[in-house]
Amino acid sequence: MLVNYLKIALRNIKRRKLHSFIIILGLVVGFSAFTLIMLWIQNQLSYDTYNVRADRIYLVTSSYKIGGNQYNLAMSAPPLAGALQALPEVQKTVRLSNPTHNVVVRYKDKIFNEKDFLYADSTFFQVFTQHIIEGNPSTALANPWSLVLTESTAKKYFGSEDPLGKVLSRSTRIKRWLYPWNMRRS
Repeated sequence: MLVNYLKIALRNIKRRKLHSFIIILGLVVGFSAFTLIMLWIQNQLSYDTYNVRADRIYLVTSSYKIGGNQYNLAMSAPPLAGALQALPEVQKTVRLSNPTHNVVVRYKDKIFNEKDFLYADSTFFQVFTQHIIEGNPSTALANPWSLVLTESTAKKYFGSEDPLGKVLSRSTRIKRWLYPWNMRRS
């Protein structure tokens, strides 16, 4: 019986080509839209859920209107963190910033051009949950020039050497080296 239904469907598709094309196109568009919407919802519901306090973490954004254009950016003025911290509802604030340019990092004679670079307050580990292999998260960013590296980045910079106690230099230009970071045990 199923084979009979399939034969009838194929005959109708051959006989009414435009009508069949429109129906099949509608099904494809509908399934594609459904899939994209479900993927977007899944992404939104799973975003940063690895954090223990994910239900209490909020991102402050800013909206700007310049010359008739509306800009919604995930950024705010640096003093806003202190003003928010004064509110009784706010437990901790952390400021994050990534440079608008690539950062050049140097260790001895090796030079690395980094795109994924992030500056963070010392309260970063009090707000976000990160697995720390070595060191103390409560003092890791206490020093203004301290640095936290992922395991893969530490291997890239130092190879098999222990990264703690080593000094990295960073600059936005290769010729001018500023801000050495001292990798001390915390």
